[in-house]
Amino acid sequence: DKHGPGIESWFGILNPVQSDSKAISERTYTSDGRITFAKFNSDLVPYSRKQAPEVLKTYLQLPLTSQATFLRSARVGDFDHDRFQQRYKGIRVENGIYTVVSKENTIELMMGEFYQVPEELSSSPKLSEAEALAKTLKHIGAKKYLWEVSEREAALKSKKNDPNASYFPKGELLVYQHSLSKSNSPKEFRLAYKFGITSIDPPSSRYVYVDSNSGEILSSRDARRYEAGGGDTIPSPPPTPPDTNYGICFPDQTPCIKQGSASTRFSGVKTITTYTSGEENHYELKDYSRGKGIITYSWEFVEDPFMGLYFVTVPIVDTSNNWTKFEYHDDYNHDALLDAHWGIEMTYDYFKSIHNWLGYDGNNSKVVNNVHYVELFAANNAFWDPMTEEIFYIYCPHNSICKTFGVPRILDPTYEDFTSLDVTSHEFGHGVNGAIAGLNYDPEPYALNEGFSDIWNIAVNNYVNKVLGMQKNLWLIADETVPGGGMRSAENPKSTTVLYPGPNTYYGDLWDFENNEPHTNSLVLSHWFYTLSKGKQGTNDHHCGYNV
Repeated sequence: DKHGPGIESWFGILNPVQSDSKAISERTYTSDGRITFAKFNSDLVPYSRKQAPEVLKTYLQLPLTSQATFLRSARVGDFDHDRFQQRYKGIRVENGIYTVVSKENTIELMMGEFYQVPEELSSSPKLSEAEALAKTLKHIGAKKYLWEVSEREAALKSKKNDPNASYFPKGELLVYQHSLSKSNSPKEFRLAYKFGITSIDPPSSRYVYVDSNSGEILSSRDARRYEAGGGDTIPSPPPTPPDTNYGICFPDQTPCIKQGSASTRFSGVKTITTYTSGEENHYELKDYSRGKGIITYSWEFVEDPFMGLYFVTVPIVDTSNNWTKFEYHDDYNHDALLDAHWGIEMTYDYFKSIHNWLGYDGNNSKVVNNVHYVELFAANNAFWDPMTEEIFYIYCPHNSICKTFGVPRILDPTYEDFTSLDVTSHEFGHGVNGAIAGLNYDPEPYALNEGFSDIWNIAVNNYVNKVLGMQKNLWLIADETVPGGGMRSAENPKSTTVLYPGPNTYYGDLWDFENNEPHTNSLVLSHWFYTLSKGKQGTNDHHCGYNV
């Protein structure tokens, strides 16, 4: 369960805590003295799980203006992980999150970050939400926004089963730390509105923070999560059109869920789940057996006598449900769609079987694959878009018509297609990370997000190796997408044979201090996972010995 029945009121019971010097055996601090990790001597000074809010208040020395409010709980093995949100005068503090870990209802650990918000910060905005939104839209300057597309609005209402659901941005009033210096001076904390804005002309998905007093745009950040280095240089594509098939088969009510055989580009012949509406000889890459659906589209250039050449999503249809290499291993790499479809199916199965987690968000929400999306000046890549909750795979098949619209890197023979299992599981993992951890876009949380997605990639590869008897390389990231040696190595991050070497030690050799590139610095986390999994001994870049 995400949280037990009545747990919110349980934490709400007053449970006073007195500070005890013997209570904590280990702790770490920020540069300004705030505790970010504490291990408790639970045998000497036992605190009960229900005392967590008071433990946080006491040991983090929270002022009366700050509160730790319960968010959710998850059980992992014998441990309960209770997550708390910092609030300042009742207003959420962006990125102020703490997790308290308990075993047998006794607190063992706590970790996270709460901020010392200056008590003089006003909690009353001068601008209304509507005024702040007007400044946001002026800053974005798009010609058309997602909520202005009636088909997308209708699809969202259906997906959420909520007649009031809309992509129209709703601002959240919060406390935002503006400066990257983290010195906690009063001027760094602002009362701000946060908006999520998706436009389709030009395409973009961004989080925008607006000062609620001055109207200043404090930050405008790309909302998407990538497989390789990406971000603000690559605009987001428009979302796919609404899907009208919801697993109901017409006209004769024959079962719509079918098992097909697919000759994938990277993983051989695999069983996939497809959809038929009951129409004879008509099977689509739509799987309604897993959650609310896994839908896979191909983006293609279509020529129309009136509209000319235009770019749209196309549902790929097979007449026999036997998706053969002869049919799909073509100049447009249509077999890559089979990898994307099968890859998300396997990733879904991994999370359900191993973690009892349904879909990317725990609620079985639909996953949409957009394969072979191409942007002018865009690099080969793949990304998870949290606004539309879809995955986009940016790639231009070398011999296809899309090369006319690209730049040299898109045609770089270094890259294969971007739908291998490494990529699909990595992007799905970003959806999981967002639902569970909500890691922000500051340099180190961003690197953690990328590192966790690489770890999910490794875990899914291990799952198919065991369940299907495959031989996927666990520790080389995207080795099928970059056949020459892979993108990154969790086993040996500094390897010179991979496309993107990186550090194996926090703030060690190859750490990117200048750009804080998250895919580079993420290798510390993925190498940590390798070390825990396989064991290793040696001396790190800071001359500290280890033996795991």
